Amino acid sequence: MDLWWLSEPIERRPSWARRWPERLGWEIARLQERGRIIEVSKAAWAQGVLMLSYLWTHKGKEYPLWVQYPPGFPWTRPDVSLQGDRTLLPRRHCDPLTGRLCYLGHHRYAWGPQESIAAIIDEQLPKIIDTAHPVDEEAIGEPAENWWNVASKGNAMFVIDSSWVLGDLPRGTLRILYRIIDDPELALRCLCTKVTDADGAEVAKWDRVIPREFVGTSELCIPWVRLDAELFPRDQNAGLRTALAAAGNVPIVRLRGPLHARVWAVVFPTELTHGVMGDSWVMFMVTGTRRDLQDAREDRITYSTVRTMRAGVADLIGRAPDAAILRGRRVVLAGVGAIGAPIALDLARNGISELMLVDGDRVSPGNGIRWPFAESAWGQTKVDVLQDRIGADHAGVTVHRIPQQLGAIDLDAAQGSGADLLAFLQNADVVIDASTAFDALSILAERCHTAGVPLISVNATPTLEGGAIARYAPNSGCPTCLILHQQSTPATLPTPSGDQGDPHAVPLPGCAEATFAGSSFDLGELSLATMRVLVRTLRMPDPLSSVETLAFVGVERHPSWRTDRFEPHSQCGCRT
Repeated sequence: MDLWWLSEPIERRPSWARRWPERLGWEIARLQERGRIIEVSKAAWAQGVLMLSYLWTHKGKEYPLWVQYPPGFPWTRPDVSLQGDRTLLPRRHCDPLTGRLCYLGHHRYAWGPQESIAAIIDEQLPKIIDTAHPVDEEAIGEPAENWWNVASKGNAMFVIDSSWVLGDLPRGTLRILYRIIDDPELALRCLCTKVTDADGAEVAKWDRVIPREFVGTSELCIPWVRLDAELFPRDQNAGLRTALAAAGNVPIVRLRGPLHARVWAVVFPTELTHGVMGDSWVMFMVTGTRRDLQDAREDRITYSTVRTMRAGVADLIGRAPDAAILRGRRVVLAGVGAIGAPIALDLARNGISELMLVDGDRVSPGNGIRWPFAESAWGQTKVDVLQDRIGADHAGVTVHRIPQQLGAIDLDAAQGSGADLLAFLQNADVVIDASTAFDALSILAERCHTAGVPLISVNATPTLEGGAIARYAPNSGCPTCLILHQQSTPATLPTPSGDQGDPHAVPLPGCAEATFAGSSFDLGELSLATMRVLVRTLRMPDPLSSVETLAFVGVERHPSWRTDRFEPHSQCGCRT
């Protein structure tokens, strides 16, 4: 064959072939040893990419492949795609639209720059092509909806509760809330709120809070139909027409202006996790004017797929097992500064049901440098900002806020913010104090002891050389006990590094409380560790109080932790 590309001047070769001139010839030689190079794409070469057609032989059969070397080669692996009849593409580890093969596992060291793609093809492709998969196959499920999602365009989205079980029902109706956006092209964004069967009987419904995006949006009823076999987008338009034919007479609905559509969904069996079957949903849409849809004007209508977003409980917490123990919990958080605000966000994203925030501080240009939100939040109370942002992203979390410092709240009042806070606290699963104010901690400790609720406090030392996270069990050592243990002679508990530092290290303008100098990436150690302490507290309640002491060690400031348990101190009398 014509090896014209090997005689191309260095300056006309792909960037990686200019950096390593010998590598191009070496790669070609390895491929020629194991198969036949048919051609090299001149169009791709002109764009600085080596893409070649390659015949690979396996068990006496030739397989046509495309091999494309990315600009990042040899650090980045080449793409390998199977060509030919798409209906004959393997079920697993192969993109049904392009034939692109997932020929290496997800281990970060699966590909090395010293590898030859020819050797990798010989080693890995039999595992994909052979019907009997070897035991070392990567155990990853490949639901067909994932490939349809790849085929979808723009920011289209179809949210559905994947835990719904429809049995063998053949068809019915979906009620959806939807809105239309142009970002960057027309996209339908929708949430399925109800499923009915062919007779209109309710089969399943969305029983959680509606995400903010869909509150007050339009409603639409669309047909759904069950298919007996997986539907793959081997030819996208053909797949869409197959789904449309199965759905039958899909009504035309007006979306906006002259734009009309036929919208419907199909459900079919597919592999959800490795070797485990379940239902997969795909929503389809054909858009155009009413006349074009009625007349089936193929040149004037557009077929598209709406990206499926699985939102069952297992999908929400499957990536974080610890979220299961936080789900549905009620938490009081006093102090939402640089340590407390990240805790609030972590609590919300891990699925607690209710969060009471207490803090009277506002976001300013100065404290925004180590707070989760800056310019967009300047001048607002921190609890208001957090309530708004959490509400936007975590509709299932109810956030209550009290924009006051704890010491200014009358917890014995019959009504008002004090009564609300006390009522919430008495039914809370845990209380967290991140205010760094000892008066607030003492107030909470007394109330938590009476209510039998565990209390966690977290603070950094003024010099930010360390910090501490204390967990106060309802009937064990209190905050004063901890201080007495630390100040006893000899001390029975360590004092955090820098605890005696100058609390006025960063004076603020006017008659304001000084703050310490420290960055969010240092304070983050305390926020993250507090979440771990919280999870342990809920999973395995300990009758004894404990303290986790942080010290930043050396000029590199490596974090070092120490954990101690402690009982009530004999000089405190808090439990007598």
